[in-house]
Amino acid sequence: MIPIFQVGSNKTMSLKRHPALQPFSREHLTGLFHAHQLMWLSNGRARQDLLTTVTNFKQAWEDEIFFAFR
Repeated sequence: MIPIFQVGSNKTMSLKRHPALQPFSREHLTGLFHAHQLMWLSNGRARQDLLTTVTNFKQAWEDEIFFAFR
């Protein structure tokens, strides 16, 4: 049996993906990262201030994320 999850070298869980899905998964990582930043901002656990978080999301949206929704 092939494991679905494996523990990486830094002790984090990673999902094994078919090689054909790996580029798709990497493309969505940016969106997930920025979604988490916005969620943390909304519940007071932000790593950065409001302006920086929103500016970074806007830049990522324009450069990478928007194209997935067209």
